[in-house]
Amino acid sequence: MLDTNTYSKLSAQLRLERSHFQCMSHNEFALLSGFFMLGRSEIVQGIPTACTDGVNKKYGEAFVLTLSEPEMNGLVLHENGHVMLRHMPMYKHLFLEDKECANKACDYVVNGWIVDTDPQGVFAKLPAGTVENLLKPENKEMLTKILTCHVVAAD
Repeated sequence: MLDTNTYSKLSAQLRLERSHFQCMSHNEFALLSGFFMLGRSEIVQGIPTACTDGVNKKYGEAFVLTLSEPEMNGLVLHENGHVMLRHMPMYKHLFLEDKECANKACDYVVNGWIVDTDPQGVFAKLPAGTVENLLKPENKEMLTKILTCHVVAAD
């Protein structure tokens, strides 16, 4: 891990690339390398956090720049966990029926896997309060945008 000062100077794109490399090199996560290489992983404007369509992963630039290195690793593992577990294609019918409930259920599984694999959050840490913040009434529009992104069909 880089020291906080050095890491804070990295662009969002370099943070994403670094997290991919670290996750693919880590003893616990190296076997997932194939999932990291599926589709595109890109930094974009206008995405409040991150999302996947089941193949491609998009990371909001402003959000990425707020994360520590372990939180960025956690985010990359989270989005690729959805890909690995095939949440979007397998449960699309559930997302169409109730986006919020399906997203919470899939996130629960992915986040549980990350926490079980790295309980101390040394390598991969989930950003604190992200889900709780999104569930506040004033963030309904942002939550809707994230949930809609999770349901988009892959090309």
